[in-house]
Amino acid sequence: MGFGGQVSADEAFEFGADAFDGVLAGGGQVEGEIGHAHRSEVEQVLRDTPRHEFVPDADLELAYNPWQAVITHRFEDGRSASCASAPWLVAAMLDQLHVQPGNRILEIGAGTDTTPPSSLS
Repeated sequence: MGFGGQVSADEAFEFGADAFDGVLAGGGQVEGEIGHAHRSEVEQVLRDTPRHEFVPDADLELAYNPWQAVITHRFEDGRSASCASAPWLVAAMLDQLHVQPGNRILEIGAGTDTTPPSSLS
């Protein structure tokens, strides 16, 4: 069950502020892992993006779980049709994209992308 916008921005920020530590460089799930994002710009975008606003039917714990994709749409028979990618995957993809100032990015997806690459330019 979602929280339907009943959470203040401050509450969501407080909940999500440390949620991505394991995704970022030097913060893997297991001691010694290097994480999935190495660029400070990627870290900043992950921390600044209000992920819960893109997945309004998910509770905060699921919305900010760095290892879990969030199902956003299902077929009538219950199979998943669309999801917001897990933050670790978003971090890895953005890190590898190497967006530079002045780059133009065309992102095509299901409309649930929580970290637009253009935020990095």
